[in-house]
Amino acid sequence: MYSSHMRPLTGTLRRPLDAVFAAPSHLALLRVLFDAPQGASGRELARLAGLSHQAANTALARLEGLGLVRRAGRGRTFLYTLNLEHALLTRLLRPLLDGERAVFRAVLQTVEVAVAPHCLSATLFGSVARGIENPASDLDLLVVLGQARERRQMARALSDLASDLSRVWGIRLNPITFTEAQVRRHLREKHPLFMAAIRDGIPLAGRPLKEVGRGA
Repeated sequence: MYSSHMRPLTGTLRRPLDAVFAAPSHLALLRVLFDAPQGASGRELARLAGLSHQAANTALARLEGLGLVRRAGRGRTFLYTLNLEHALLTRLLRPLLDGERAVFRAVLQTVEVAVAPHCLSATLFGSVARGIENPASDLDLLVVLGQARERRQMARALSDLASDLSRVWGIRLNPITFTEAQVRRHLREKHPLFMAAIRDGIPLAGRPLKEVGRGA
């Protein structure tokens, strides 16, 4: 009788995700193809996935070899589409990518719920707001208080939030707190941090930072 404990389970039928995730380019193209059910050319897929044309072609050939991608056309013009009948797509990859898309929204909601009751304004800024973060990036949060005496209550809320983000998502929170008066002064002086937060930031709670600066 066959026993799975007799030898290492390294076959592609037992570990199909090893081949799917063998290169970051595979996942980058699958993300794009899920959003392009009508298909796209290799050059268009390369542009949308942020890959070189050669890297995209290599990855598409591998995905086609796995049966995940279909190619139609002749000559140098091909249209690539997902093979939506493939069980790896329907059972594993689609739920995984749908869940991935929900992560950022869930993180923002966690921050909003934690800080909204205690501040005039909260803005996400920095690399995460610009969409260029990496695993070492902090979650930069600019919080505006009405009065300095509210700092202690806000500090407790931010400490709890930092613990939650670290435990649940592996994210480091980097909050900076200012009073409304400080924000107005810094905006009048066109402080680079505040100007960048207005330009690139994501408002999460309370009034937008620009309105706080105007005293709105």
